[in-house]
Amino acid sequence: MAAAPPRSASPARSRPRSLSAAAPLFRAVVEKVHRDCVLPSPQARRPVRKVPIPPELVEPLRVHIATFGVAPDGRLFRSENGNPLQPSTWWQVWQKVRAAALTPEQLASPLLKRPYDLRHSGVTWRLNSGVPATEVAAWAGHSVEVLTRIYARCTTGLEDVWISRMDGTLHLEDRERR
Repeated sequence: MAAAPPRSASPARSRPRSLSAAAPLFRAVVEKVHRDCVLPSPQARRPVRKVPIPPELVEPLRVHIATFGVAPDGRLFRSENGNPLQPSTWWQVWQKVRAAALTPEQLASPLLKRPYDLRHSGVTWRLNSGVPATEVAAWAGHSVEVLTRIYARCTTGLEDVWISRMDGTLHLEDRERR
C-alpha cells in the first residue's frame, strides 16, 4: 500500500504539553520518515503478547492500519519496503518526536530519553492504576517476582490510595451486614 505524502513536522511549531497531544505529531514524523518501530526479538520468551492499550490510542492505530495496512506476518510498523526497521532509524525518529513534543526543560531531563522508557511508563501506569501485578507481569513478559523487584519503588507514595481502598472494602462489608 502506498504511503501518504509526508507532512511537515517542524520542532519550531508550538510544542504539545502531553503525550496524547503529541500523537498526531508523532504520526506526522513517522509518515515523513516512513518508518515506525522494530519487531520484538525472536529470542524473547514470548515475542508476541496481547496488551490492552488506552482507548485514546485505538483510533489512531485503526487509522494507521487503514492507511498503511499490515505486513503479511502481522507487523503493524515497517519500512517503506515492508522490512523491519533498523534501530538507528527508530532512534532518529524518536529524537525528532521528543524535541517536538517536550518543553525545553523536559527535553533537558531524562524524561522519555529512550523509546524503551515508554515500556516502563506503561508498566508503572498500570501498577499505579491498581491492575493486579499478575496481569501487569503477563502483559510485560515478566514473572511477578521480576516485576516486583524492578517496579516496587514506582508504587511508593500511594499509601493513602491503598488505605482508602481498604477502608472502602471494610465499610462495604459493614453495610452488607446491616
